[in-house]
Amino acid sequence: MRSIFASALAAGLIASPLCAATISNPTVTSHRATGPSSAIDMEVKDYPAPGAPVYYVLLLQQLNNVKAGDIIQVFARAEITNDLSYNVELQCSLKWTTSAGNTTGTNVTPESGYNLTPDMHHGIVQMGAVFDVPADSSSMNMSFICYAGGGSSTGPTDKVRVEPNYGYMHILHYKPSSP
Repeated sequence: MRSIFASALAAGLIASPLCAATISNPTVTSHRATGPSSAIDMEVKDYPAPGAPVYYVLLLQQLNNVKAGDIIQVFARAEITNDLSYNVELQCSLKWTTSAGNTTGTNVTPESGYNLTPDMHHGIVQMGAVFDVPADSSSMNMSFICYAGGGSSTGPTDKVRVEPNYGYMHILHYKPSSP
């Protein structure tokens, strides 16, 4: 069953600057990734510092047999815990990548984030987008990546934790109908 959003997108009633196409009567495939299955400890890097920032892949979903003109609708969310005594800047984005561990690729969203304070302790990072597939590929990945930065880091032991099993990525992959 197709959601109201999917029906509106397919009917051309919803527009996005990243999505110029409309698809009539699409085939829609739903993908859902949960995780991460184990905690990810992200090192907090000072600015400016050699090697900063360090990006981490929080969630990813592989998509097979994508074609130019397909439309990808994605929403990703993760929970991060700050047990440190200072504010930590979190910056995340969605990327269209060629391999599972890759943190570079086509920007699906610009980086966006906020400061996770010690008083907040737990923070949610989330983003969504509608994206036109730029080229045919047998296999690509939608990656939700993030980095942690700050000006008070005391070294590589300063880390924030991406909590296991509190995140997910949901993707709807719209393909044009076959004639």
